[in-house]
Amino acid sequence: MKKLVPGLCAILGFWFSAICLGVETTPSNHIRQALPKIFKCGLIFFLFAWSLPGRRALCADPTRLSDQAAEFKRETNRRDRALRKEFLSDIATLCVMDQMRARLQDIEVAQIDVWKQLDACFTGAQKLHIIPEAAAASGIAAARDRYFLRMVTLYGEMAPKTYNELFSDLGSSAKLGYPFTVHPPQQELIRSLTVKIDKILNTVRAGQWQSYPMLAYACKESGEQAAADSSHAADRTVSQASTDIEQLQNDYWEVRLRYKPERAFDLGIPSHEVLTDISFPALQRYEAELSQLNIRLQALKIHRKSLPHRERIYFDFLESLIHSDLRPRLLHRSYPIVDLRDYISYPWGYIMARKEFLSFSKETIQGWEEIARILEKLPNYYKEAESHLREGLAEGNIPNKISTEYYGSKVAPKAAEYYAKLPAFAAMSLDRNHAIVERLEHASTRTIRALGSFTDFLNREVLPEASQDYALGMEELNWRLKNQLYVNEDADQILRRLETRLAELSGDLDRLKIELAHEMKVSVAEVHNNINTTPVDEREMLRYYHDAIIRAENFIRLENLFDLPSSFKVEVMSGPSGMHEDAWAFYRPVPIFRDDIRGIFYITKSSGTSQDMPPIPEIAVNTVHEALPGHDLQFRQFHAFRNEIPRYLWLGESGFNIEGWAMYVTDLMRRKGFFTKAEEYFCINQQISFIEYAIWEIKLHARKVTWHDVVTDGMTQSESQGYFQDSALWPLRMLDFTLGQMEIERLKEEYKKAKGKAYSEAQFHRDFLKEGPMPTSLIGKLLLED
Repeated sequence: MKKLVPGLCAILGFWFSAICLGVETTPSNHIRQALPKIFKCGLIFFLFAWSLPGRRALCADPTRLSDQAAEFKRETNRRDRALRKEFLSDIATLCVMDQMRARLQDIEVAQIDVWKQLDACFTGAQKLHIIPEAAAASGIAAARDRYFLRMVTLYGEMAPKTYNELFSDLGSSAKLGYPFTVHPPQQELIRSLTVKIDKILNTVRAGQWQSYPMLAYACKESGEQAAADSSHAADRTVSQASTDIEQLQNDYWEVRLRYKPERAFDLGIPSHEVLTDISFPALQRYEAELSQLNIRLQALKIHRKSLPHRERIYFDFLESLIHSDLRPRLLHRSYPIVDLRDYISYPWGYIMARKEFLSFSKETIQGWEEIARILEKLPNYYKEAESHLREGLAEGNIPNKISTEYYGSKVAPKAAEYYAKLPAFAAMSLDRNHAIVERLEHASTRTIRALGSFTDFLNREVLPEASQDYALGMEELNWRLKNQLYVNEDADQILRRLETRLAELSGDLDRLKIELAHEMKVSVAEVHNNINTTPVDEREMLRYYHDAIIRAENFIRLENLFDLPSSFKVEVMSGPSGMHEDAWAFYRPVPIFRDDIRGIFYITKSSGTSQDMPPIPEIAVNTVHEALPGHDLQFRQFHAFRNEIPRYLWLGESGFNIEGWAMYVTDLMRRKGFFTKAEEYFCINQQISFIEYAIWEIKLHARKVTWHDVVTDGMTQSESQGYFQDSALWPLRMLDFTLGQMEIERLKEEYKKAKGKAYSEAQFHRDFLKEGPMPTSLIGKLLLED
């Protein structure tokens, strides 16, 4: 039809021209004369009809015009939607990547579910064809890899700071034993996406909105979509999330106890294995299972805010436990364990605990069989330990000099001496001709020989290379304060608090010494020597301890400070052989999940001289700290409330809580007037010593002082080594005592304000202890919220 229009217009033009010129069909001469004019007029009509405006004007069919308008509108909408889709994709992608990039430099990067967000980012990019298919597929695979999650969530402060470094690290991490599907050409394609995102991001930050006219609309729609997705996810299920989290908690419990049978024994949980397998394959399997638990935890983190308050606190603590388990391997990027306590002190203490608890158990034969099994495994255990240390030497991951000397020269000989006595101990409770006794004789002989070989290796190869750097560094120190103790202060702030507390206690001690000097009619300088008397013999020492327990029980009931059962008895026993040099007294906790074994308050044996016994006034201080109302009461309460909190919490037994409680109740008893002035003198002296150690510990790990400064500042070599060998390998050990006490005191004041007139000292102690061994600040969140 469109092709006929110009011709028809020409004919119409001819006819119209003829009429206008008055031409009749008969006279031919008139037609010949008018032909030029007719032709010109027809040509004009023809050209007009052929032109676009003419064609549109002449073909102005209303239906046709409506179709064209609709087509034009559809085309416009298609372009609009494509543009919007591209911007929505870009905005979603840059939001994810920018959030990730911002948090890569933050230790709290574990707060986001990185792998799921990256998975969604690359999946969206793949569907929208923003980047090539291969690059998107590689990005998805890399985002889902467990090492990537581990690196970002646990290795935050050391993670790459740029996109390119991040993806390069993904590609190069195969050297750590994790295969990847990301290859260099695909990495380049992935980097091209990050360049595009960076460009958009910089444009947005610069406020150049005119470059992207639909940006505001895209952001709005993206936000609305995110809100809708979030609402949908929330509807999915607080209940389902709680179920998944509970299953995760149970799985963590199973994994930890399966790989750490010693911990199972401490808690009173039956275990088929009797000794941790420290071979490299076993440790790799353990780390792999922990990493999978971590992935599940991060995937569930989106539901954290929808959980009840108490469950959120438990969730946070589980996260800190898993991250703490994984962190040592990440810091060294290797498997060697170079903590000598794992090889010398722990097996010895573990066997000792099993032997002592046989006094309360009816399963004597089975108990000695398990001890024999442990001894039979120890020779191979020491071979594996040597392998770890050799690999550590090759990588520069070496124990420090103090710990090498201490464990190799002092602890190992005592352990060997104890192993040699085990057959005789067994013969005392079994028939001397029992097969287990003979089995123990063979096993102990082999174990002592293996331990001797291991000790020779320490002295011959490890000690000459041993590190003399005992410091964590300020960054790692602050990380542990925040993520393991949950203290909202950095090391410098804590240092100032400790120094203030030290000044207060020093003033109290000076005033007390003046009072004692006046009562005894001696000079202030002579006070210490006059009250530093020791028991005549071990029998008298035990009598002083029993008297102190009775005094403490009567005082507590009179002041109504703690909940005590009507019949309360502390088990007091002479300590195991070889332990008298480490402490005057110590407490062996009751296994939480056993009812047939009690906790034991050990008084270390004396060799018969007064130097092996504590000063008489210090006996009451030791009793309050270790027994009543210290650790013995503490673990009895834990045992009573054991089923009221998730059982996995017992795996994260916080020294900050445990030792902080013992220090807190000792000072409380002092302030309430329990101690005599001579006993108070030793109590304040003990607190001052712990605070001084804690101050030195912070300064040492913050590299503000050296080990030489510690020794030459008036602390004897044996005294400082006895405390700082723990501090060097178990950082924050001294802070467990002092800062732990101060945090409980701070929580108590907040609790008292919240309760008002309804406050009760005994109620606070009951509420605190029933929450188990969690860090004090987390318990505070539970108590104050409740």
